[in-house]
Amino acid sequence: MEKFIFLLMAIVCCANALQAADDGFVPLFGADSLEGWKLSDWSDLRTPQKVKGTPWKIENGVLSGPNKRTWIISPKEYGDFILRLETKISRGGNAFRVNIWWKGAHRGCERAQWIGDKMSFYAPHPNGLGPVIVRSAEQIEKDDAGFERKAPKFERYKQPEWWKTDMLPEPLRHNSGHEGSHTFLTHEFVDAIIHNRRPAVDVYESLAYTVPGIVAHESALKKGELMKIPQYD
Repeated sequence: MEKFIFLLMAIVCCANALQAADDGFVPLFGADSLEGWKLSDWSDLRTPQKVKGTPWKIENGVLSGPNKRTWIISPKEYGDFILRLETKISRGGNAFRVNIWWKGAHRGCERAQWIGDKMSFYAPHPNGLGPVIVRSAEQIEKDDAGFERKAPKFERYKQPEWWKTDMLPEPLRHNSGHEGSHTFLTHEFVDAIIHNRRPAVDVYESLAYTVPGIVAHESALKKGELMKIPQYD
């Protein structure tokens, strides 16, 4: 079984500490301590952090990293794991959860949730529940423990098939997977060439998305060896 060093990118975000539960999940860090975790520079995991101050901290069980261009590295190694976390992006942002898994006795998928204080959106569930919207409401109900709470309004959401609309030229109107998003990416690239403009995702943006994954794969093949990520700014 390959071993992996767990890394977290230092972006403006925070993550909730996961409590040990009957489902087998264990917390990655304590409620108020990052003991044992290491910080390194963005460009090379073997180089200590160059930013000043303490870029990562835990408050009330929430891990936050307000400064950029650092990595935070777990002191433990994990293999064949499922990562579950919640994040909040910048001030005024909404909580966001992503689950990605393919192994195990379940219907694997990529599923996302956008959680707000007035409305939340849940992407389709692998067990058959389609996309849904949950809105806040004033009606009061009691939960299974007898505590009062606002009863959320639950409604099914019919996902528009945007790839069938005139948002795309007719030759590109087909389901390419990922809700038809691939043809939109192709159209954006071709349209940028035709109109001699910079595309939304240019070569530098593409490298920023792709290169870390390639380097991570090479690192995994070398038993978690620390490797430098090339920069193409």
